Amino acid sequence: MLSSSTMLSALGADNNHIGGPQDSLANRLSSNGSPFTWLAGAGFALALLSATTLRFLHLGRQSIWFDEGVSIGIARLDWSAFARIVMRGEGNMVAYHALLREWLFLGDSEAVIRAMSALAGVATVAIVFALARRLFDTRIGFTASALLAINAFHVHHSQEARSY
Repeated sequence: MLSSSTMLSALGADNNHIGGPQDSLANRLSSNGSPFTWLAGAGFALALLSATTLRFLHLGRQSIWFDEGVSIGIARLDWSAFARIVMRGEGNMVAYHALLREWLFLGDSEAVIRAMSALAGVATVAIVFALARRLFDTRIGFTASALLAINAFHVHHSQEARSY
C-alpha cells in the first residue's frame, strides 16, 4: 500500500514543487520537465483568444428560450420565494441561480445574461490548460485547452444562460 506522501510526491506535490525549498519562477513555469516556452505561451494565448471569440460572438443573437427564461425567472424572485423554489426542485442549480441574481444587475439583454456562462466557458479553457499541464506536460495542456476552445458542444453550452 502506498503512503500518502508517496502518492502526493507522484502527483508533484512534494517539497520541490511550488512553495518548497527550490521554488522559483522557472520551476513554476515548467511542468514535468517540459518548459513553458514562449511558443506554448503564444499557443495558449491563441487558444484563450479563440475561446473568447467563439463564446462571445453573436451571444445575444437568439432570443431567450424556455429553460433560460426559467433560470432568469428564478433568479429574479425575492429571497424567500427563491429559497422555496431551490428547496423544492431546483436544488442542483443553487450556485448558478445565486450568481445570476447578482449578474442581472449588469443588465437584462440576452448578451449580458449569457455573458456569465460565456466567461465560465473561457475560464474552463484556462483551467483545463493548467490542470493538464500539471498532470502531464505543457504540450498536453496546450492541446487539451485548444481542443476545448473550439469544441462546438462546449461553445454552444457556454452561450446559454443555464448551468451546464
